[in-house]
Amino acid sequence: MAEDLIAQLAIDSWQSHGLTCVICPTWTTLAAYVRIPEGHVDEVDLKLVDVTYGPDARGWVGFDTRHVGSYWAPDDLMPYIDAGLWSYLAEEARIAQTFPGGGHRWTLTELREATDRLALALSGQLR
Repeated sequence: MAEDLIAQLAIDSWQSHGLTCVICPTWTTLAAYVRIPEGHVDEVDLKLVDVTYGPDARGWVGFDTRHVGSYWAPDDLMPYIDAGLWSYLAEEARIAQTFPGGGHRWTLTELREATDRLALALSGQLR
């Protein structure tokens, strides 16, 4: 089996509702993943949860935070994203803040909470 790149790239890892959760950097944002235990992937109905990735061969399912009107403060991403993209991120944040309600600013705390909600929803489907 190929290397577990999600586990290798994780900048944060924890257990929630009996499942492994991680946060990983992507090209310009952060994404969150929850691992469905081996042998249980077929038990979950991913239509019942909001995922944009998976399940992959290791059972990871997840979501990204790169959506229209959503943004991260560039300072929050600086430790994880290539410095050459910081001005791009600042412009993306400026544009997102022009959306009704000022757009949606992600934080690490909120991303962890959303990941915990995904873990809860998935764990509730496991036998």
